[in-house]
Amino acid sequence: MQIINLYDRRKAKLMEQRLWMERLWAWADLLDIKEYNVPRNEHELFNLTHLSFESYRYYGKDKFSELPPEIGNLTKLKFLELGHVVNCAMQFLNNLTELPKEIGQLTELTHLYVQDNSLTELPKEIGNLTLLTELKLGFNHLTNLPKEIGSLAKLEILTVWQNELKNLPNEIGNLRQLKGLSVWGNPLVELPQEIVNLTELKELELGRNIRLTAPQKEWINELKLNAANVHYL
Repeated sequence: MQIINLYDRRKAKLMEQRLWMERLWAWADLLDIKEYNVPRNEHELFNLTHLSFESYRYYGKDKFSELPPEIGNLTKLKFLELGHVVNCAMQFLNNLTELPKEIGQLTELTHLYVQDNSLTELPKEIGNLTLLTELKLGFNHLTNLPKEIGSLAKLEILTVWQNELKNLPNEIGNLRQLKGLSVWGNPLVELPQEIVNLTELKELELGRNIRLTAPQKEWINELKLNAANVHYL
């Protein structure tokens, strides 16, 4: 009886896997996304570690505004690129307005690039991606960052330039491994006091309209003494 139950559970799991793959393939077919982006082979798709739409072969195709929740089943992904700015004259990829909460299931991710899209917010599940070392969110319409971003303890690069952020969460001070931070091009006028905890920064890009407190000015001076590049853009 136990052997039968194990067989039934395995059969059900394989059927469920096949169903979400077929839904993902249907989405890719609808948008003419090629096999070099989304493999149509079960084994290759299940073991995918690198998914990028940054390709000149993709240029000119229909941009997609939604990412299917099935993306969360690609749990072996380490690198996910959904947007990229090539230069001011040629910006392409997608027009994502949101990321599905299932993005938080991709716990092996180390790099997540979602630049040049139309995001207005991030799901709080972004905090589950604790292996992330790079998170690039420039050129979107983000009005805030979730406090859960403070859980990304291994993050080394965070770029949120050219968004609509009026403040940064206090939890940004938890990102003590951060080496690069870019926040220019936002309506920020102040930074959370906790930002002085980011003592490992080597590259810091701030907006010219940001008013720094005395401790923050001292923090900036310390960074410069440690050979960090600080720019006001």
